[in-house]
Amino acid sequence: MMARVLACVACLALGMAAPPLAQQRRMDQDPARDNLVHGEGYQTAAPGQLGRVTKVGHGPNDMILVAGAGFGGEIHESFTASRVDAYTMYAVTLPGFGRTAAPPMPEAGTSYGEQSWSRAAKESIEQLITDENLHKPVVVGHWLSATQVALRLALDNPDKISAVVIISGVARGIPPQGSSSSGPTPLSDRIEIVDTRLAPYWFKTVTRDTWDDNNFYPGDYARHPVRALQLWRMAAEPTLPTWIRYLCEVFAQDITLDIEDLAVPTLLIQPGLDAEFFSEPSNEYMRAYLHGTWAGVEELNSRVSVETIDDSRVFIMDDQPDRLDRVVETFLAKVRFDADDSNQNAGSG
Repeated sequence: MMARVLACVACLALGMAAPPLAQQRRMDQDPARDNLVHGEGYQTAAPGQLGRVTKVGHGPNDMILVAGAGFGGEIHESFTASRVDAYTMYAVTLPGFGRTAAPPMPEAGTSYGEQSWSRAAKESIEQLITDENLHKPVVVGHWLSATQVALRLALDNPDKISAVVIISGVARGIPPQGSSSSGPTPLSDRIEIVDTRLAPYWFKTVTRDTWDDNNFYPGDYARHPVRALQLWRMAAEPTLPTWIRYLCEVFAQDITLDIEDLAVPTLLIQPGLDAEFFSEPSNEYMRAYLHGTWAGVEELNSRVSVETIDDSRVFIMDDQPDRLDRVVETFLAKVRFDADDSNQNAGSG
C-alpha cells in the first residue's frame, strides 16, 4: 500500500502480525466509506480520454512523457525545457491526476488484474501516436503507473516506439514484511491478494488522515525540503478512489514477467538515494521499491540497461537535472547510432 506501511497493511490484510511500524502511524478506518467507487456527484472523464496532453518543442524527434501516480505532466517541465530544439514532446497526464477527472470505475467485481485504467491509458497514447502522426517516439515514464504504461506501450508496439526511458520506476509491489517469501509473489497470488483482501479489507474504508499519514512522504520525492513538500502536496491532490484504483493495478501485476519479450532499447534510471535519506531506518523500503523490484532485469534482456544517479530521490529531474540529462542523451545517442547503422546495413544488403 502506501509507502512505509505497505508491509504493515499487507500483513494485516493477510491476517499476519504487523511489524511495530504499524503502531507508529494512524491506521484508522471508517466503515461508512467506500473508496473503491467515486464519491457521490463526482464528474468522471469520458472513457478512453487522457487527463491532459501538453505539446512542447519543435524538434525533428518525437517524445512522449508520462507522469506517474499522483502527478500531472508539468513535472517534466525542467526535463523538456532543454530539449525543445531537438524534440517535439507530448507531456501526458493520466486521467485523475494533475487536477483532471478520473475515468469511470470499471464494473463492480472487475479484477484489478484486468488493468482497466492502465490499459485504457496505454490505448489512448497509442491513439495519440496515430492522431499526431508521430514517428517512433521515445517514451519516458516516471514513477508508479507510468512505468507500466510506458513499458506496455513498447511491448505491444515494438515497431512504433524507438526507445523507452524509465525514471524512478517501480516494477511491482514488494512482499509484505514478515511474509514467507522474500522474492516476487506469483502473479496469480498477487492478484488474488489485491482483489480479495487488500482492496476490500483495507483500501475500501481507509480514511484520508490515515492515507496522508502513511503515504509517500515529502522526503521520498526530493532532497530539497521545500520542493519535497511541493511535490507531496501535488501527489495528495487526487481523490482517494483515484489513487487507490491506480495503486491496486500496480500491485496486481509484475512487469518484469514480460521483460524478456521487450524488443525496444530501454534504460532504467534509478535514484541512488543518499546517506541522509537512510539515516531514517524505515526508509529502507524505498530501496526495495526502486532497486529491488528490478533485480536481474539486465540478465533477462540485453536491450535493457540500468543507470543509477547518486544523491537523488524519486524526482531525479529536480535533484540531479544535469546528470539526468547526460545519462539520457548518452543513451538516446546510442539508440540513434544503432538505428542508423542498422538502416545502412539493410540498404547495403
